[in-house]
Amino acid sequence: MSKILNTDILVVGGGLVGSLFANFAADAGFEIVLVDKSDIQEFSKPGFDGRASAVSFRNKEILAKNNIWSHLETNAQPILDIRVSEEDSKSFLHFDHQNIGNEPLGYMLENRYLRKVFYNKLIKRKNIKIFNGNEVKEFFNTSGNISCKLSNSIVINSSLLIAADGSNSTFRRKSNIDVFYKDYKQTAIVATVKHEKPHNGVAHERFRSPGPFAILPLPGNFSSLVWVEK
Repeated sequence: MSKILNTDILVVGGGLVGSLFANFAADAGFEIVLVDKSDIQEFSKPGFDGRASAVSFRNKEILAKNNIWSHLETNAQPILDIRVSEEDSKSFLHFDHQNIGNEPLGYMLENRYLRKVFYNKLIKRKNIKIFNGNEVKEFFNTSGNISCKLSNSIVINSSLLIAADGSNSTFRRKSNIDVFYKDYKQTAIVATVKHEKPHNGVAHERFRSPGPFAILPLPGNFSSLVWVEK
């Protein structure tokens, strides 16, 4: 006989989206079960994978309210200015943070630091149960409740299911939710580069016909490079 576990919210996927949602929902007092087919402890390892994320000022405020930002800020690079230009044009738009106040326009953070902080917060919460190395084999939606059977034979009943299982979501496909795809015939090169001269906290975005080019400041005179080409 399968073991049955009742919870308020089941989150499938322990990446950046799933782990952050689970933290926020736990803060609101809900009982959470988080399931990931990988070992999400691996997500928190310090290995560098070249990826970084922009955190807007308002999102930073949300993270601060939920006692997460204080664990991130030492590895965050403030975006003080943004310069936007277009291919074959000598003109540009310059956004200076001092025009709207003393706070930065946003921040850049390597994904490895986000993953580590989100995970470390998860494992300290009494109202979050984590099932690593498990995936949902079956799920049923009956009378407003979701029932999911995991690969370890545990059945989880919840009032809400959050499908944070990636761009190729199994739940989306099995729920017959349509997706519209458009192939732009482009490839993005993502890397981190070290500067010879200081970047001064300036983010550059250049719009070109083969695709956009962005160089976004990181701590220690490094920048995150996103280069899109045909």
